[in-house]
Amino acid sequence: MNNSGKASIRTVFWIVFLGAAVYAGFLIGVPHVTNKMLDYEVENAAKNAAYYRDEEILKNILEKAHFWYIPIDKDNVRIERTKKDIVIEVKYETIVDFFNRYQKTLYFDIYVYEPIKAELSR
Repeated sequence: MNNSGKASIRTVFWIVFLGAAVYAGFLIGVPHVTNKMLDYEVENAAKNAAYYRDEEILKNILEKAHFWYIPIDKDNVRIERTKKDIVIEVKYETIVDFFNRYQKTLYFDIYVYEPIKAELSR
């Protein structure tokens, strides 16, 4: 502010610049946070693979992804199981739109390998 109480051009520039930076950070940050949440779900599904069939694991992963607005379907998820281990891979992309002028495609790849633990006796 100058002596007359008006904001200078420099002050307005920095306010607009910081606002745009926060907006861009939010647009980029949300997909990364939701990807990490899905990553935790996939890890958990692999750790508990002895208790669920592949179809149930796929269904749970897709439900969580849709809950977090992650754009995947069954073609984005690969589940491979042997008697000793399981691999779950999720690949997808998200398009982030900046001010309806610029688009950035973010690519995500979740890969989890876990040995299958023997089912506990009940």
